Amino acid sequence: MADTVLNSDLALERWQRDYYYSFVRESRLKRYSGTDESKPIQFIEDLEAGAGDKIHIGLVGELIGGGVVDSQTLEGAEENLTTYEDHITTHLYRHAVAVPKEQQRKTTVDLLDAGNTQLKSWAMKLLRDLELDVLACCNADGVTTYNGTLYTDDATARNAFLVANADRMLFGAAKSNASSGVFATALSTLDTSADKFTPTILTLALAMAKEISSTPGGQAIRPVKVGEDEDMYICLTGSRAFGDFKKSTEYQAAAKDAAERGPGNPLFHAGDLMWENCIIREVPEIQTMTNAGSVACQPFHLLGAQSVGVAWQSRPAAISDTRDFGRVKAVGIEMQMGVKKLTFNGKAHGQFSGFVACS
Repeated sequence: MADTVLNSDLALERWQRDYYYSFVRESRLKRYSGTDESKPIQFIEDLEAGAGDKIHIGLVGELIGGGVVDSQTLEGAEENLTTYEDHITTHLYRHAVAVPKEQQRKTTVDLLDAGNTQLKSWAMKLLRDLELDVLACCNADGVTTYNGTLYTDDATARNAFLVANADRMLFGAAKSNASSGVFATALSTLDTSADKFTPTILTLALAMAKEISSTPGGQAIRPVKVGEDEDMYICLTGSRAFGDFKKSTEYQAAAKDAAERGPGNPLFHAGDLMWENCIIREVPEIQTMTNAGSVACQPFHLLGAQSVGVAWQSRPAAISDTRDFGRVKAVGIEMQMGVKKLTFNGKAHGQFSGFVACS
């Protein structure tokens, strides 16, 4: 089999650049992603790192002190800048499409264009699934996802994560549901009579997240800045929990009385919901699980700044291969990246995790 050959002409470079921006722009969580540290999903590029290197990211805390006024002495009243560090290990991801023999006279760019839709769809799904997997991760390493099955296998790791993140996890309608420090026990407290996703539960989660942010020396969940002075949080949840929230008596009353009347009212169309300073977004790919009482449950991910890190060691690059004496030609994409829930000392840096029962 011939070695893979990378074409470096200008047209190919342009295709690779457009492919990268296109699939990132069209991914489901694109609006919450960016390169600055105020985004829930922060992209970090380190194209100089070597194979297998860890890419480091600075985690930034908020200043919560009051400073000094007029002639008050500043010396001795300084506030320590709260900074942490996490790192992301990248991995090589590749996929390719086989090209029919009659198209083999076309250029590499033409062949890539022919498979562009499928390759882009694969890359978008890969990035989305990796992001959702690490959001669901209940392990101090921020990456272990138990083979894609939610909250299974390593009970010790889950319990340790719950204890370390007791101030940023909520099970149902009451803080006390997590008091056991045992993940499975906390999940088993959920039932459909009191613990379905409602504005009351979201308000409690928001209050807990904000309380963390105002604790001196605490590892704050910083809200996302919108414009110059508006602080927002982003809540991602599955379709069943999203439906429960939208159908709840509390939300229905608020939407009827406070939202605009007519077809623009969120009661009458699909799309994001708004509660307090939080955007609630339906993500159908978020999985459903069952607790010990056979109650269907879903997580909700309440995101502040720097919840997830996506490290790019190399952007998508075109690859091609010819085999069987030129009879079969394939073109594809490879990229080196890593995705991680950002943590420090076992604590989620920018994410608050909630769990609710589902209809």
